[in-house]
Amino acid sequence: MKLVSIIPAFNEEETIARVVHHVPKFITGIDVIEVLVINDGSTDTTAARAKEAGSTVYTHTPNRGLSYTFKLGVELALAHGADIIVNMDADMQHDPNDIPQLVAPLLRGEAEISIGVRKIDADKSMYWGNRYGNKIGNWVLGKLTGQKLLDASSGFRAFTREVALNVHLRSNHTYTHEMLIQALFKGFPLSQIPITSQRRTAGKSKLIKTLPSHIRESLKIILRTVVTYKPFKTFLVTGTCICLFGVLLGTRYLWLVTHQSPGHIPSLLLSSVLLLIGFITVVLGVLADLLATNRKIEEEMLYQLKKQGTYRNYTKCL
Repeated sequence: MKLVSIIPAFNEEETIARVVHHVPKFITGIDVIEVLVINDGSTDTTAARAKEAGSTVYTHTPNRGLSYTFKLGVELALAHGADIIVNMDADMQHDPNDIPQLVAPLLRGEAEISIGVRKIDADKSMYWGNRYGNKIGNWVLGKLTGQKLLDASSGFRAFTREVALNVHLRSNHTYTHEMLIQALFKGFPLSQIPITSQRRTAGKSKLIKTLPSHIRESLKIILRTVVTYKPFKTFLVTGTCICLFGVLLGTRYLWLVTHQSPGHIPSLLLSSVLLLIGFITVVLGVLADLLATNRKIEEEMLYQLKKQGTYRNYTKCL
C-alpha cells in the first residue's frame, strides 16, 4: 500500500520545508510514503527548500493557480503508483501529524474519500465572512448531495486511487467543491475527520483575493457541476417552478375575469410566457440528460487512460 502526499505550493519558502519534514515517515497499514511538492511557478526558493527537505519536486511555469496545480498533483501521484493520495496546504495551516487519522477510514474500507474538518467556530482568527460563508456553503452542498457536510471547503483531504481515477476536474478556480460533488454523486462513501488547523504565520492566501469574488466563483463551480451531473433533475425542478408561477398567474387572471371585471391582459400574457419558458426548460433538461451520455463516455475514456498511465507525459524538475 503506497501513500503519496501532494503539496501544491506557490511562494511558500518560509513554511514548505516544515510541512515536508512533518509528514509522517511511518503509518500502520502503509508500506511506502512519498511526498510530492507541485511548485506552481514560484519566484522564491520554494522548490529548492522542498527538495532539501526530502520531497520530490515538480515545477511548472508560469503560475497556473491552485486548481491546475492540484489536478497535476493528482495525476503525478497516480503516475507514481499511489493507492491513497493526501492533499494538504503548503502554508502549515494543516498539521501533517493528522494524516494517520485522516487515512484511517480509507484503510479500514469505510470510506473512499476523507475530509479534514477544521474547528471553524473555535477559530477566532478566521475572518467572520469566511466563517459564515463556509457554513452556508456546507448547507448548500449538503442539500445538493444529500449528506451533512461539515467542512466542504477544506483542502486537507485523503482519497483512494479509484476516486482519483473517476473524478475529472474542470474548474480553474478551486477544486474543493467540484471534487467533493463529483465524488458523492458517483457514490463514493465519505468520512469527515476532525483535524487541527492553525493560522497562517507567513505569506498570504493566493486563492481568496476578495471574499465576494471567491463566493461568486464558488457558486459558478457548484452550479456548473450540478447541472453537468444532474441535468434532468436540475432543469425539471427549475421548469416546474416556473410553470407553477405561470399556473398561479393564470388562475389569478381567471378569477379576476370571472368575479370582477374583464381585462387584466398583462397577467394572461405573463402567465403564458412563464408556462412556455417552463416547458422549454423541461425540454432542455431532457436534451441535456441525453447529452450527458456523451460525457459519461468521455469520462470512461479518461478513466481508462488514467488507469493505463497514458494520460500525460511528465518531466520532473528538481
